[in-house]
Amino acid sequence: MPPGRGFATPFLDAWTAVPCPNDPREPEGPGAWTAGERRWQLVAVDDFWAWPRPDAPWIAGGGPEPGTGSVARCLAAAPGGAAFFLGGRMTHVGVHDRAALELLADWLDLDAQLVREAVQLCSDGGYLRRRTSAGRALQVPQGVLYTLHARALERVLRCAPISSAAHGGVPGRSIVSHAATHLPHARGLLKMDLAQAYTNLPLEVVSRSLRRCLRPICREMLVDAPTRKRLALLLGRLLTVDGHLPTGGPCSAALLNLACADFDRALERIVAQRLGKDGRYSRYLDDLVVSTRGFDLPRSLIEAIENAVYGFDLGKPNPAKTRFLPSAWGTDREITGIVHDGLGFALSGPRLEKLTARLDAARSGKGNPRAIARGVLNFLGLVYGVDRLPASLAADARALLRGRP
Repeated sequence: MPPGRGFATPFLDAWTAVPCPNDPREPEGPGAWTAGERRWQLVAVDDFWAWPRPDAPWIAGGGPEPGTGSVARCLAAAPGGAAFFLGGRMTHVGVHDRAALELLADWLDLDAQLVREAVQLCSDGGYLRRRTSAGRALQVPQGVLYTLHARALERVLRCAPISSAAHGGVPGRSIVSHAATHLPHARGLLKMDLAQAYTNLPLEVVSRSLRRCLRPICREMLVDAPTRKRLALLLGRLLTVDGHLPTGGPCSAALLNLACADFDRALERIVAQRLGKDGRYSRYLDDLVVSTRGFDLPRSLIEAIENAVYGFDLGKPNPAKTRFLPSAWGTDREITGIVHDGLGFALSGPRLEKLTARLDAARSGKGNPRAIARGVLNFLGLVYGVDRLPASLAADARALLRGRP
């Protein structure tokens, strides 16, 4: 990204202000500055990382960002209207971008004014920021922004084709279906992890994935390619925070699956070429698993998968979580906390200990005890089935659900 552009957000076919404090040229057109004012150039952005054009008009402002009045004067010279952002907040929507906004509102069956309010909130004040007990940062959309996220998930992202290898955030698939792809017959296992998958997935990758997702419906509704590009950028901007996926957003898992669709297909080809019909690949959000049923895994698979991660702009692998088990047996054959005990799927020892600790914390007044107990029982039922629940843990959860400590 060019230097000096950190404060403003390139958006759609927009104009954005770029600080030029050391530029000796005199300004042309509206927005002359006086001594001591910081100078800004109003720049036409046709693509995400376009460099400023030398013939763009200038604006001035005495503060850290140009003032709204200066922006308004300069926008009068901006052809065709523009979406203009100061510090992440939209101050103006021009005619072209207004069309994309109204089209999005129509698709989501929302009032256009509500979408405008969501745009105002998407970078400033629209997220509840907190940390989990394990110290993980969460950004959870609030109010109208949450309404828009939920509607986008239902109306747009749920309609997108999903890779057969994806199991997280997909209706009808789960952590158990992810493990069942490999267990109980896996002889060799390779487990890898995408490091901070949500925060390392940049906005441009999300927007590019959305453009591909929106192509069929845009073609059906006779929406041209430039409008589809603006629409994808608008939706990507609304569904991300600070330039990445929010870790507590309802759409984040679906957007990660959308961005990983080509990556999943590439890994399926790699596994088929190197392991043949005995090879298996699946992904649960950021957890990648490759297994073979017939012979030992080659270590060269690690490098092939790492190259694919870098090649598809998915951040980087987390080497601390890589597990290469060429001949995995017994307790080694654990996938995202799931094992196979000979009778069926079960939770690993560490996962059972975490559930027990969660129930103990609920008894001491942390969180909503009944909601926690209900969640534990539902999760046990998903893994074990109703006939094989761990007796002691299930009894503790039922007692807490009935209000008995």
